[in-house]
Amino acid sequence: MTQTGEAFALVAGTGRATVFGAAASALSAAQAPSPFQRDLHAFGLLIARLTLALVLVVRAALAVPFTPLGPHLGFEPPPPTMLAVIAAITLAYLAAAEATKPFAIRAAAGPAGTVAPRLDATAGPSR
Repeated sequence: MTQTGEAFALVAGTGRATVFGAAASALSAAQAPSPFQRDLHAFGLLIARLTLALVLVVRAALAVPFTPLGPHLGFEPPPPTMLAVIAAITLAYLAAAEATKPFAIRAAAGPAGTVAPRLDATAGPSR
């Protein structure tokens, strides 16, 4: 059912003087990260550094057989087909991981795309 008409309104406040303005100000204000957020960021940086170190070690290990030092250490260069198989397996793993991410995200979201409630560290126990 569609209704039409006119109305008059008295504007009593604008901007931050309104409930919506106060909420927008509170949400837009920069908040200091919580200890959990700082620790999570530090943990992410640690994982990134360890991943970079691991990549460098693997690249160095793959390069040793091709250097003049390799035969003295008992290393022989792997056949090109083996390097191709390693590359194919790695790419297949990355493709499978990327393909399954949407399903994992949907499963974590809950029914009908709802998101799990956030835990508020400042709120006391609900009664």
